[in-house]
Amino acid sequence: MVEIDHSKSINDTWRHDIGDIALKEVASVMSKAMRKTYVISRIGGEEFALIFPENIVSEGLIMVEIV
Repeated sequence: MVEIDHSKSINDTWRHDIGDIALKEVASVMSKAMRKTYVISRIGGEEFALIFPENIVSEGLIMVEIV
């Protein structure tokens, strides 16, 4: 799981439309940094689940640190 920091302050300052754009941009950046076989899913608010199928734990930990 990955949680985006300060998303509430983005929504409070620039409203939810801009907050949604920011979340989409974060998802896009994460997607570009990961293999095509990995899965990114927004599960609510500013929380994302990252799934690394057929991957050893050490590689998954490295990806989470990068993202």
